Amino acid sequence: MSVRADTLSHVTTPLAAAIDALSDPQVTLSAALRRLLVVSRRIGADDLTKLIRAELEGYDEATPLPPARQPHGLHVTVRFDGPMGSQEHVHVFAHELPADLAAAVEDVRLVSPVAELEALAFNDGDEDPRLGLSHMWIEVYRQYVAQNKVPSISMFVANKAFIRMPRTHMRGVLDRLRTSALDLALDLEGADADAGSPSGPTVASAPKLASVVTNYINVQAAEHATVTVGDHTNVAAGAGATAVQLQAGDVSGLLTAAGNLLGPDGVQALRDALDRDGDRPGEETRSFLDRVKSGTYVLAGGVATNGAYEGLVNLLQQVFPGF
Repeated sequence: MSVRADTLSHVTTPLAAAIDALSDPQVTLSAALRRLLVVSRRIGADDLTKLIRAELEGYDEATPLPPARQPHGLHVTVRFDGPMGSQEHVHVFAHELPADLAAAVEDVRLVSPVAELEALAFNDGDEDPRLGLSHMWIEVYRQYVAQNKVPSISMFVANKAFIRMPRTHMRGVLDRLRTSALDLALDLEGADADAGSPSGPTVASAPKLASVVTNYINVQAAEHATVTVGDHTNVAAGAGATAVQLQAGDVSGLLTAAGNLLGPDGVQALRDALDRDGDRPGEETRSFLDRVKSGTYVLAGGVATNGAYEGLVNLLQQVFPGF
């Protein structure tokens, strides 16, 4: 399959350009994501920008991978060497292996930049990409062979093993990444079609835009649910948490819910800001929110900076309509 870098000069807005690129299979995913990066930068979505950069530049080992990058259904190929230089191969799925061996398959992380994944997926070579397993893995496999706990071949010795990465699998990963990014772009368009334009709306000025970004970040970048801001002004925080709906004027409930987003010092700072502003949140509360967005306060576990900011704005809007 051949792909072109970009031929979208007729599109008038950055967001429309991103949508066209992401929906065109002839445009490389890396080129399409760079268009989405323009939109992300201009709307001030810092965490989204980091996620798009990770797709373009590769993930580090500490960063959770989006669901689309988590491979499923891979198997190990074990090479057995036998008499007279003969060789046989055995294919073993993770569920057929003891837990310590299965981890090598289950923990595969596709961290490479999308451009490298595209190069592997659309390479015309005869063999699929492989991920070799260590000599220690082979040694443990041999021990299980001696205990008849793993597949083996009589009179043959396991000497090599690798995880095969079928090109069809790689293409599926890329397709899921593309579809996820396209859904995001279309949701941004639904929130505000001017998103990504110079001097256009930002996540700080457009709550619906912020909601779209926050929801996407939570699905793509969090190992557990953190903050979900929906169209009906609900906030959910923490794995398995239920949505919080606050009544107008419920300051106590606001501060309790804020504890799902901020550490104790941050909650106290919010309380103090509201007290200084009086009956309604004003400059002190807005200054507090700016400090949250800049990373001044310790956040609750698993909550991203923008997620905490948008979650707090949403809570304040419930308790103080019109904020």
